[in-house]
Parts: sequence; C-alpha cells; structure tokens
Amino acid sequence: MKTKTCSVCGVVKQVTEFYLISKSAVKRQYRPHCKLCHNTRATNARIANLAAYLIRERQRNVKSSTKATVKRYAQSAKGKAVATNCVVKWQTKNPDKVRAHRLVRSAIRRGELVRPDVCDCCGERGRVQAHHDDYTKPLSVRWLLPKCHIREHGRASMYRQS
Repeated sequence: MKTKTCSVCGVVKQVTEFYLISKSAVKRQYRPHCKLCHNTRATNARIANLAAYLIRERQRNVKSSTKATVKRYAQSAKGKAVATNCVVKWQTKNPDKVRAHRLVRSAIRRGELVRPDVCDCCGERGRVQAHHDDYTKPLSVRWLLPKCHIREHGRASMYRQS
C-alpha cells in the first residue's frame, strides 16, 4: 500500500487517509493534508466564520428551485411519513414539553389564558406564541413573536452547550 506524509501533522499515513483531488485513471492525486487534519481545519474555519457560513446557507436555501423541491417532498407520501416520524420521536423524547403545550392550548380554549397581540420581548404587535421558560410550570408563559421566540431558543441552546 502507498504511503504519504501529511503536510499539517507530519505523520506518514496510507493514501486512503487522504482525500482525492483527481480520480484520473492515469494518475491519482491526493490532498497534501490527511482527512483528519482537513476536517479539523474545516471545522475551525466554520467556527471562526460562522456568520458568513450562516448567510451563505440561508441564501442557498432561499433559491426558488430548492423551495419547490422541498415543498414537493413535504407533500409526497414519503415526506409526510418522515415528518410524522420526526414529530412522534420528538414527542416521545419530550413528554414534559408536549404536556405543557397541550395545557396551554386547553387553557386558551377555556379562556383561562388570553393570548395578547403584543410581544413581551420587543413590544411589536402580531400573532404571538407561548414561550415556556420552565416546562414544570406549564401555564407560566411569555408571549413572543416568532422572530423573538426563535432568538430566545437560540440563547437557550447557547447556554446548554457550555
């Protein structure tokens, strides 16, 4: 088996540990750094430039052809089955959240909770959503616009990572 030295870590490895640049039958060319170093560099670059990566991802997902493809898949039998399976999995993993959501819906229907039309976060008018800071207190909610709700969950996930 052929070997090659990684230009980053300096370790001699088999050529299967390097990504191919060219799959030409005449001469196979490999990247100068091994897969492990390549993936580490790519991860670090993504972390360092996360904002730029997110903008590019958002732009790629906005393309009308992508939207149409996603919509067709979501409406297909397979897409519906996958979506249903994801919901069931989430509900199984999060019974406390499911219970809290159900109790809020019931309380709104009975008139015990009133959905305001103003966001508790930014004060703008619109269709607000119930946000639970603590799922053990299901009727203790803050009313947030979807954009504020997404931002709030982003903050929560940041704190969970550390």
